[in-house]
Amino acid sequence: MPKIIFKGFSESVVEKISSSLPHNLSVITNIQEDWFTLEYVPVKYYSKGKETKGYPVVNIYWFDRGLELQDKMALEITKAVQNEGYDMVDVIFNVYERRNYYENGEHFY
Repeated sequence: MPKIIFKGFSESVVEKISSSLPHNLSVITNIQEDWFTLEYVPVKYYSKGKETKGYPVVNIYWFDRGLELQDKMALEITKAVQNEGYDMVDVIFNVYERRNYYENGEHFY
């Protein structure tokens, strides 16, 4: 945790980003590097009954660590994606409430 899900990207880009992004985010957030999980989800976009070109989206699931760290993390992810040739990316943070998160059947506190 944090879990970072990439949608609308090529798999090779996510693979490449995974070699440096967890380290860079670890430095920014002081979260252990191996706690970051990067996930590639292939998607198809449709409009009016036809497949269309989509846009890249990065969803981050984590416990709230404040807006300052969130801003820095969003910028680092955006830069990593743009360095791979994507002009635009949406970065969306989804915050877990600790009371709703369980690990092996117990609250994650």
